Amino acid sequence: MIIVRLNGGLGNQLFQYALGRHLSIKHKVPFKLDISWYKKGIREYGLIHFTISEEIATQKEIASVTHMTKSLWNRLNRNLIQPILPYYKRYIVLEKQFAFDPRILNTASTIYLDGYWQNEKYFKDIEDLLRKDLQFKEPLDQQNRIISETITQKNAVSLHVRRGDYVSNPEYQQVFGTCDIDYYHKAIHWIKDNVSDPHFFIFSDDIEWTVNNIDIPFPFTVINHNKGSQSYKDMQLMSLCKHHIIANSTFSWWGAWLNPDKEKKIVAPKKWANIDSERSTHIVPLDWHQL
Repeated sequence: MIIVRLNGGLGNQLFQYALGRHLSIKHKVPFKLDISWYKKGIREYGLIHFTISEEIATQKEIASVTHMTKSLWNRLNRNLIQPILPYYKRYIVLEKQFAFDPRILNTASTIYLDGYWQNEKYFKDIEDLLRKDLQFKEPLDQQNRIISETITQKNAVSLHVRRGDYVSNPEYQQVFGTCDIDYYHKAIHWIKDNVSDPHFFIFSDDIEWTVNNIDIPFPFTVINHNKGSQSYKDMQLMSLCKHHIIANSTFSWWGAWLNPDKEKKIVAPKKWANIDSERSTHIVPLDWHQL
């Protein structure tokens, strides 16, 4: 059995699901999700909006896979022995580095995975199957359906600006920071040179700042109504666009990835985080354009 611990927002959940799904197919074993982190109420569990084969791990199953008992031997094994064993002998794997780690794809068939796994290489081999899993389950409501019809009629470019907790939370600000105005102006210019008659669709958790600070000398439409539990619909609309300018955000990363068009053009920031200069190298696919 493969159990993946989910945590974080929707973009993180999708990366975590994708690796677990890959390993379950490789080993031909059940795949289950540990969603206990969401009891904290910090974020919402969001994979219910996709057509995945959803199986939620019980606490008994999690304890069985992780050997989570009070015995001295199990505690010593978990904390001292497991971290130094080869991956194929471990029953718990904690992500230790941001860079792609090929050893993860050679774990045992019974494993508990705890990490973010933000690299397409973890699931590239099952891309076609994953795209079937990650179709949005519910049809769009009327307001979003009207927008989606406009998107399909235009040479649509999604542009995502993430601020929110990247600005308000000092820890997130230190780790990630935000994409600066210069990045967006360069990205818009690059799209201008590579996409004919672009129409931009603006997604942001701070629309006022975005409109007031980023000069968009092309037709654009602001999307500002999918709030809270409905925010996943922004990702759905992003995925309908033909091209993308993403933020240093896994949310817009997946909005762009879920677009199945082989001719899509995607602009991503070279600097993904403040504390890890290698982070952009690993999270951004090679065929995306970095600025």
